[in-house]
Amino acid sequence: GKEESSSMPNRDVDLDDKYVSLEFVYPSGATIDVHSPAVALLSSGSVCFPVNRPIAGIWEHVNIDEDKKNRKRGRVLAMGSSDIFSDEW
Repeated sequence: GKEESSSMPNRDVDLDDKYVSLEFVYPSGATIDVHSPAVALLSSGSVCFPVNRPIAGIWEHVNIDEDKKNRKRGRVLAMGSSDIFSDEW
């Protein structure tokens, strides 16, 4: 059989669940305000301060003109800090 590493606990994740937990380190980042129609992509969670605040948000705009030939798109990803992509932690 397979041996499981003691450093990586086995966690069953229900991908159909509305919220899926993701653990990451974000020591020097800022939170952001996310308003509709944008969507919060990552949040700070319940075990840190400030609690359950967005730290990343996404928005997409699609404008189809009347003859439906030209689609104008726009996408924005906003992050509280780029330090989330560093591998220092």
